[in-house]
Amino acid sequence: LVADVTVKGGKLARGKRFTGTGPAQPYLDLALFGLMARAPAGSPLPKLRAQIKELDLVLLSQAYPLDGFTALNRLSLNVGDEVTPDLSGFGPMPQLTHLKVNGRRWGSSGALICLNGLQAPALIEVDLSCSRVQDISALRHSSKITDLNLSENPELVDLSGLESCAPSLTTLNLNDCKQVDSLEILKTAKKLNRCVVTDELWTIDNFTQLIRP
Repeated sequence: LVADVTVKGGKLARGKRFTGTGPAQPYLDLALFGLMARAPAGSPLPKLRAQIKELDLVLLSQAYPLDGFTALNRLSLNVGDEVTPDLSGFGPMPQLTHLKVNGRRWGSSGALICLNGLQAPALIEVDLSCSRVQDISALRHSSKITDLNLSENPELVDLSGLESCAPSLTTLNLNDCKQVDSLEILKTAKKLNRCVVTDELWTIDNFTQLIRP
């Protein structure tokens, strides 16, 4: 069943049985990762899983069982037509440096509501633009983020999840986050040199004094 599943250059080659077209692929991925999660230690699938460095997936209504992906450093999650409550199926990802949740797909009606389950202390670049995310509290585990795009998430209110990474931030995009109620958390963002906010709501003076007009 999984004999032709391999990893090439850090990327998963799914093989014939787990490669589909269009809407079928996410469900084939879910089945494959489920097999990986249940495979006994020392068998071929866990060994392959530990070699994967890049993944590009379409989100479903349940999180993928991504436990044991300890070498993963780039993860792209594409928002499709389903609402994903959180990332509770994820295990620790100690080497993940780049996370992109792509909500800009034409005709997309889905969302990633919450990042709970994400355990990625090495994250540097995070793009959550247009993902319709509402809860980013899981970013408390990611103190090294320098580049963060939260733009076009109109239901995002609370930025307290940025507490640990604020001192590292150099670029932050909050455009069209119209419900954000406070930028107080950014008072420790001393390295911030580019910050985009919704013009009618906020002004930033020298990136250290945050003033509501």
